[in-house]
Amino acid sequence: MTGKRLLARCTLTLAAFALLAMGALGGDGTAGAAARGQKAAPLLSPPGARFPTLPVPGPPRSNPMPPIGRDLRLLIRPAGIIFSGHVISIAHRGASSIPSPAATTITFQVDDAIRGVRAHERLTIREWAGLWARGERYRVGERVVLFLYPPGRLGFTSPVTGGMGRFGIDSRGRVVLNGLQIQTFEGDSFVRGREIIPYGDFVPALRRLIFTGKDDAGIQP
Repeated sequence: MTGKRLLARCTLTLAAFALLAMGALGGDGTAGAAARGQKAAPLLSPPGARFPTLPVPGPPRSNPMPPIGRDLRLLIRPAGIIFSGHVISIAHRGASSIPSPAATTITFQVDDAIRGVRAHERLTIREWAGLWARGERYRVGERVVLFLYPPGRLGFTSPVTGGMGRFGIDSRGRVVLNGLQIQTFEGDSFVRGREIIPYGDFVPALRRLIFTGKDDAGIQP
C-alpha cells in the first residue's frame, strides 16, 4: 500500500508541474502569442478610469532679463556737464553763415560744480536757437540743476533728453521735478516719485551716485 500511495503522489506532482508549464507556454506547448508573431491582446481599462497626464517637455526657459533701471543714471551717463547755478545773462545771435546757425547763449553763475565745471565760475553755454523758439527758455535769476550733453563740433549743447535734464529750484531752495521727471524716475530709490526734494538732499545724493557708483540703497549700475 505504501508503494502505491507514493506512486500516486509522484503522479499528482508531475501533473501539477505539467499544468504550470503549459500555462507559461500559452496553453498549447508553445512560447505563447509573442513567439507565434501574433499581437498580444490589449489590456482593457475599466470604464471611467483616468490616468495622470505627463507634462510634455518644452524648450529650456531662459532667465528673464531684469528691467532697465529708470533712475538718475539715465541723465548722468551721457552728461558731460552737471552743475547747479543761476542765470545771469541771456543773448540771442542770428546766423552769420551756414556753418554757424542762430544760437542762444546763456551765462550761469555756478553754485555747485558736479561734473565738467568749476565751482563759482561763470559758465556760458550755446544752444541752438530753435530750442528757445520751441519754448525751452531761461530767465535771468532762474536757479536750475542742469545735466548737459558735451558740446558738439559747433560748440552747441542742450539738456540731456530735453526737459528731463533740467531741474528747477524754487524760492525756498527746493528741487522741483516736472511731470515727465516724476513719471520717469518713479522707480528711483532716491526720487521715489516725489515732486519736490530738498536741495540739501538732492545734490549730495547725486554726488554719491556719480562718484561711488551707488545710490542711497547701495545699488550699483
